Amino acid sequence: MAITIGSGLQNFAFPVGYTGPSGGKQSGEAKVDSNLARAIEDLKEAAAKTPAERARDEILKRNNLDEKSYAALDADARQAIDEQIAEAVKQATGVKDKAESTFMRLG
Repeated sequence: MAITIGSGLQNFAFPVGYTGPSGGKQSGEAKVDSNLARAIEDLKEAAAKTPAERARDEILKRNNLDEKSYAALDADARQAIDEQIAEAVKQATGVKDKAESTFMRLG
């Protein structure tokens, strides 16, 4: 048994100028493209930084600081942040204290 569809549907076409329910805008697609472009740009920026720069940025972020607010800190607060940054840089770069590394080479 064969089922046939009426001949009126075979020539179905949208009216001239009809762009569909979205009005011709691919909003989801445009959003994905801009999100992807931003993610790629962020990745390029991160890849261009040294491990020390990334460690410094992480410490500033952890302390809710940007460059401007970091510069505005008093000397004691800035020294405390600098010590955290120095420790994070050591960990990121694999550098140990000079005395420890010298001792390890001698032993």
